[in-house]
Amino acid sequence: MSRNLNTVSREEATRRFSVGQMVRMKSGRPMNDTRSADTYHITAVLPPAGGRPQYRIRNRAESHERMATHDRLEPVMLSEDARNDALLIAKTFGPR
Repeated sequence: MSRNLNTVSREEATRRFSVGQMVRMKSGRPMNDTRSADTYHITAVLPPAGGRPQYRIRNRAESHERMATHDRLEPVMLSEDARNDALLIAKTFGPR
C-alpha cells in the first residue's frame, strides 16, 4: 500500500498545471503572447501516460477538446484580471 502512495506523490509532484490555467502548445513564441487562437484552458487533469501527466485542454474558438501531455504545454503569463477570470471559469464549470 505504501508503494501506491509513493507513486501518487511522484505524480502530483510532476504536475505543472491546474484546471482553469491558461496554456499554449509549445512553440517558439514568447510566453506572454496571448493570442486567443493559440491559447487553451486546462479543463481536466487526466491519468498519466508513460509517467507523464496529461491534461484535457480547450480553445474557445474550437468546438472540441484536446488531450496533451505536460511536456507539450507551456504556461501563458496572465495579467491579474485574466487570472481572476480563469479562476472564475474553473470555479463555475469545475473539472469535467
